[in-house]
Amino acid sequence: GYGLPFAGHKDNHAGLMTPAQMEAFRATIRLLKTNGIEASCLINPCHHLLLLTCDPQDYQDWLAGLVEGGATIWDFSGFTGLTMDDARYMDLSHFSRATGDSVLAEVLGGKPTHAWRLQRDTLKDRLAHFRSRYDELASSRLPPRPQGGRMGCEGDIGP
Repeated sequence: GYGLPFAGHKDNHAGLMTPAQMEAFRATIRLLKTNGIEASCLINPCHHLLLLTCDPQDYQDWLAGLVEGGATIWDFSGFTGLTMDDARYMDLSHFSRATGDSVLAEVLGGKPTHAWRLQRDTLKDRLAHFRSRYDELASSRLPPRPQGGRMGCEGDIGP
């Protein structure tokens, strides 16, 4: 719910990466590239209501960190037809099989419809779009953020 970390416990579903985890990700991408292997990563669709519980700057920093690693990122998060349609989810944390099939079709077909293909040259536009939609939706759907502490996408669940 509102005021809790993003999508449940940080070690389970979707906590943001720690600095050590981010560096391990980047090291893995560097190793793949050094060996001539193209690296692509996928960010699953996330129901928009869960994404609105996340601190937007933390989320943007996380996206930028992934892109800095050098992989192409297929970003299905954000505010799209996949994430804004409640019928595409069994509950807030689990999307339907049809949604998963749509994601696979886009990635395997190479034609993004609901995803942003994030690379260094597309990141700035993606971040601006995300922040604009986040601000628009947050101001119309959520109560004001609690004061007195950063509400990021990681940490323990609870007050």
